[in-house]
Amino acid sequence: FNELEEMFAFLLYTVLLFNNFSFHEFRRPKVLIIGFDGFRWDYPRYFNTPTLNAIAAKGIHARNGMRASFTTKTLPNFWTLATGLHIESHGIIDMKFFDEKFNETFSFIGKSNRNSKWWVGEPIWVTAKRQGKKVGVYFWAGSDVKLNGILPDFWRRYRSNAKFETRMNTAIDWLDKEDVDLAMVYVNEPDKTAHTYGTFHHKVRQVVEALDSLLRSVVNQLEARNLANVVNLLIVSDHGMTDLKSIRTNKSIINLNEFISVENDLIKMRVGIPAGLFPKPGKLNYVYAKLKNASAHMKVYLKEELPSQLRYQKSSRIAPIVVIPDEGYFIERQKRRSIKGLYIGQHGYDNDLSSMRPIFYAAGFQFKKNLAVDIFNNVDVYPLTCHLLGIKPAPNNGSLASLKNFLSN
Repeated sequence: FNELEEMFAFLLYTVLLFNNFSFHEFRRPKVLIIGFDGFRWDYPRYFNTPTLNAIAAKGIHARNGMRASFTTKTLPNFWTLATGLHIESHGIIDMKFFDEKFNETFSFIGKSNRNSKWWVGEPIWVTAKRQGKKVGVYFWAGSDVKLNGILPDFWRRYRSNAKFETRMNTAIDWLDKEDVDLAMVYVNEPDKTAHTYGTFHHKVRQVVEALDSLLRSVVNQLEARNLANVVNLLIVSDHGMTDLKSIRTNKSIINLNEFISVENDLIKMRVGIPAGLFPKPGKLNYVYAKLKNASAHMKVYLKEELPSQLRYQKSSRIAPIVVIPDEGYFIERQKRRSIKGLYIGQHGYDNDLSSMRPIFYAAGFQFKKNLAVDIFNNVDVYPLTCHLLGIKPAPNNGSLASLKNFLSN
């Protein structure tokens, strides 16, 4: 009888113990990261985004946006979000670039980009897989590249026309039916529309509000599948957006052929924001001197003299001369007859500009509720995600210390 009494007492104690803890403490946490391309931090101030507003109330958001890494371009910043590395550290400096060390050109469009030699750093899906986690990644930059012999458990090769609903539904199925620990989804809007029509065009409003409705479906599905108590939801973007100063003339275009002979003085030149110049042997100082004070709307730097806060010096892929236009301007090789064919909406500018800041929202049982946080660096997202998953991060440039106040415990 005493043994039965003891057994009963133990069982009663166990039941009471379980009742004193919430359900999620007995299930491993999961993470869903949704990455929107070009979702400027202040779109919710101008457009109707009830779902994002509700997520902010249930969790946290960066009230004035998150600080993107320089250059404020898509591929570099999505790789930074995945690895926690500054762009000079991981070397993915643009969608297309020349590497002096390899004497080769990388292009995101084409099979050459799948060679692991281009992709420096360890993305979160590799970190998670190495430590026994299960991962599904839908279109995130670099997720189709085998790194150290590792790919996500589930992944898709990029197709821009894949329906956004399909991307989201697949990720939720991975979390539910495949029991993945980490799911990541990339969506190529509102960047695409804002490039074409301008940052605050009514078509951009339509896209942003449609994306917010899509997020409502995501939240509803997480709740319907009993995942809301175990999934930490992160909504991020890579950069902001701004318009060229003059969209009807070519006054926004700075053409370098007015100051140097691009053909005679340079081996290679990457146009745009910023521009990268590779002078011919013996021409470095000449080109730099000719351009240094050539225009009031651009800043010209030797690579080693770039401002340290940009963290854009160390990679062999950064050109010997970097030309950073002022907001609203664009660097070209030669004069354009018109602005036709050039995007109205642009990014790539100094990451301290408010127009270049992306969004950050997060909600889930590991986050505080209704907390608006100050600007922080996007390299911090990687160590934060590692913490949420309970895994040890690879070497990175981020810091969890600055984000600890985000967490509920």
